[in-house]
Amino acid sequence: MKLASFLVDGQERFGFSLLHPVTGEELLVEPGKAEADIIHYAVSKTSGYQFSVPRFLSPKPWPLTMQGFLELGEGGMDTLGRLVSFTERFVEQSDGFSVLAKAAHRLEDVSLLPPVPEPRVLLGLVGNCPGFSRNHVNIPHINLVPQVHQRHLGSAIGNGEPFVIRRPKGQKVSMSFNAELGVIIGKAGKNIPVEEAMSYVVGYTVVTDTAHGYYNVKYGEMGKHTDPMSIMAYGWTHKNTDISCAVGPYLVTKDEVGHPYDLMLYSRTNGMLRDRANTCSTLVGVERTIAYFSSFMKLLPGDVIHMGANGKDGIGIDVEHQVSGETIQVECEIEKLGVLRNKVTYLDDAELEEKRREFSLAAPMQAEEWDLGKARNFVMTYANTQASALASGCQVSPIPRYLWSVTSALSSSVSYSPDAKDELYVTAEIAVVIGKTVKWADKEKLSDCILGYLPLVSVTDKRLAQQVIHPALPRESAMPEIYARWADGCNRTCDVVTPLSKDELAQMRVFLEIDGEQVMDAQYEDYVCKAEDVIEMIGYGSTLYAGDVLSLGALCAPAVIPGGHAAVRVAMKASGLPDLTLAFHSSQGSARYAKS
Repeated sequence: MKLASFLVDGQERFGFSLLHPVTGEELLVEPGKAEADIIHYAVSKTSGYQFSVPRFLSPKPWPLTMQGFLELGEGGMDTLGRLVSFTERFVEQSDGFSVLAKAAHRLEDVSLLPPVPEPRVLLGLVGNCPGFSRNHVNIPHINLVPQVHQRHLGSAIGNGEPFVIRRPKGQKVSMSFNAELGVIIGKAGKNIPVEEAMSYVVGYTVVTDTAHGYYNVKYGEMGKHTDPMSIMAYGWTHKNTDISCAVGPYLVTKDEVGHPYDLMLYSRTNGMLRDRANTCSTLVGVERTIAYFSSFMKLLPGDVIHMGANGKDGIGIDVEHQVSGETIQVECEIEKLGVLRNKVTYLDDAELEEKRREFSLAAPMQAEEWDLGKARNFVMTYANTQASALASGCQVSPIPRYLWSVTSALSSSVSYSPDAKDELYVTAEIAVVIGKTVKWADKEKLSDCILGYLPLVSVTDKRLAQQVIHPALPRESAMPEIYARWADGCNRTCDVVTPLSKDELAQMRVFLEIDGEQVMDAQYEDYVCKAEDVIEMIGYGSTLYAGDVLSLGALCAPAVIPGGHAAVRVAMKASGLPDLTLAFHSSQGSARYAKS
């Protein structure tokens, strides 16, 4: 089956692809309306279906969106398959107009969205083909551990939507792209064995992965930092911007695709072939990737993973086209999955000011409205104090090092069970809650965009680090620290956001205690990049939404809880914020902590 999400009359809907029996035109059919129309026809006296009215999900209503449909699981997919097969026969043999008149939409009458319009998880693999390693003389060996970045909500666009590039006056801005295989998760799973991983895949899609160079225009000093953490944080900044990832046009179920490692990929600009490749050149496969990430974070229906470039890594857009103003269309095609077409447009300074005014009018959220469970994005800052930079092997930098994380890593109530035999690493941090939509805001006005602050305690272990025996690239040294912070519920905070003035922040002292012994004494002023600095950099290319959470990073080097711990009490106290107390309890080989 080919499934799509789309906008019709301003409403998000999903449907299956169906060819018109007479014209051959491709239509998108809403399942709920199709079943209702078939039943309406079947109960008529002359239909022939009176004693065997075809029913599929009825009397239950069909979900209106792809996300809602995927949450029905395998049963929902089987039911849709029966409806699609019946509908195909029905429109050929019976009164097809009864269905097509109301349930079907012509492609030209709808706007295609990504198959899953706002995926909770949008992971992109990098360096995932043999050619990447073969063509880099400094890579001595290959580690079969997936290297990924998490994209934020707001980065994905659908077929036909434009890539919008910020271009300051008088500046040339680079852009590169690749066609990549997208994998869509169909059912929830944690600790998924490699041999069972494919059963969690519902289908595939085309992903156009892009990187934009406009962060170099303002933050060109990033390139001077060559430590592993900076390479990851600064290097992936160019990928993690708004509308930087096109997804679609369809979700094609895996039974239609067959072998996922034998598909041709084509990348074009303005119709000219720029690269062709085959998914057989995937280094870390779908199975290993799913097994690895599900070992520390639960995968859910609608999560998307794109598997990295299989051919040339980073196909550049012709700079001359930027100068001449010629329209550029990027086209990515994968055999059996379809073609993604997206134009490239540029946003100049005047247009930027107009957009800035629109965002400044956004209504602010009230503190009592905030709900941790509804945060759309979670951003983590790294090496943001003298002590934490030293512990990470970094130089102190006035340019924030940040990466997007998954919101499932945040929790105020869900317990986290690390392996009892491992050491645990505990950090105390201050987090910021965004109060209104932020993008392209003036730094001096960013304080108005902050709803308040949270205490945050992060608990990680070294299990992931042990899987990278010897890093082949510098960034592989930092990967385990990044991924450990993505583990479900490992970043513990509270449910109450507290507004604080600049004077209160300047006087804030932060203490961390383990079993009553003070192991950290720090202050908010220890942060090199304050909240406004980090928000300004993120907002230069990405949108933060009301309710999003942004950690300013560890205030000190991690405190270590030795392996074999039985019962440990951790307390964080930050002046002006609620106290945060965590109790660790060991039970049958595992340590469990919960907020007391």
